[in-house]
Order: sequence, then structure tokens, then C-alpha cells
Amino acid sequence: TIIMNLFKVGCVKHSALTGKSIREVALCGGSGAFLIKDAIHYGADVFITGEAKYNDFYDVEDRILLAVIGHYESEVCTKDIFYNIISKKFPTFAVHFSRPFSVKGLDLTEVSGRKVALPALLSFR
Repeated sequence: TIIMNLFKVGCVKHSALTGKSIREVALCGGSGAFLIKDAIHYGADVFITGEAKYNDFYDVEDRILLAVIGHYESEVCTKDIFYNIISKKFPTFAVHFSRPFSVKGLDLTEVSGRKVALPALLSFR
């Protein structure tokens, strides 16, 4: 429930609950399953990512809780992260969020007058 509320998702796919307290969290947006072993080695109690394969849920056994929230859902917050980093690092550089729109069911966004497929969420001017 905490992960669902934090990432505003309706569903979290996860491996078998370990019963362990969660103190360390590892996170990788998008297709982060390749980092599961690194998260285990680091000592994370839970690894949150956007995508994982069927066998990944069983391969972790009770070493870590694998929580998969969806590819888009795990990356949607990155626009705010990049905006903050770029704005702080380059205070005189204008950073603008692009305007999303839809054409015949295809999600697009307008960046500097050009229409591009999502998830191009920032435009730099």
C-alpha cells in the first residue's frame, strides 16, 4: 500500500513477502531487473522497478522483495528530478515542461514546435 500511494499506482506486482522489516530500498526506473543482483549485494530489503521477467519473481527467493510498478509509472517522476537538477545546476538555462496531447489515440508531446512521442517530457529553450 505504501508503494501504491507513493507512486500513485493501482497495482504492484511483487515477489513473495519476506517478512523482514524494510530499512533499505533500491530503486531503478524502467527495465531495472538487470540490477536485482546488485540490489541484493547492496543489502536492500526491497527493489522497486518498472519491469521484471516472470522468473525474476522466483529467482530472488527470500533474499529481497521485488516490487514492480510498471515501466511508465516508474519513470514519470523523472521529469521533476531532471527539472530540479538542471535548474539548480544551470540557473540561467530556461527549462520548460512540454505540453502533452493526443492524436488518434497516440500520446504525443510538443517540444519546441515539433511533435514527438512520449515520454519526451522536457523541452529546453
